[in-house]
Amino acid sequence: MKISANFQSEYTDDVTGGVWIIVSDANKQWFEPSSELSPEGALFHADKYDTQDDAVCHLIWGSQAHFPNWETIAVIGVQLAHSIGDALHKGGRTMSKYDGLILSKE
Repeated sequence: MKISANFQSEYTDDVTGGVWIIVSDANKQWFEPSSELSPEGALFHADKYDTQDDAVCHLIWGSQAHFPNWETIAVIGVQLAHSIGDALHKGGRTMSKYDGLILSKE
């Protein structure tokens, strides 16, 4: 299963399946009427973490717990920091992208 984890405050793309998205007024309007999404999807409060790196790691770990059959987790709207890569290395293979990262099971 592909999981999408999004840190953009105004996300508008089409997504199906598991999605976790950062809380904002625009994202609430996008998320709530989406019937194609997994019931396990959620709005995510990133501001409760000290750093964006911490928020990314917790979002990924939460996604892995909610979707044990995950194959890839695409995180959009962040840059991969070395601390994120180190923290996630045990959970799979990370690949940095210009607008985020992809974590794949090894």
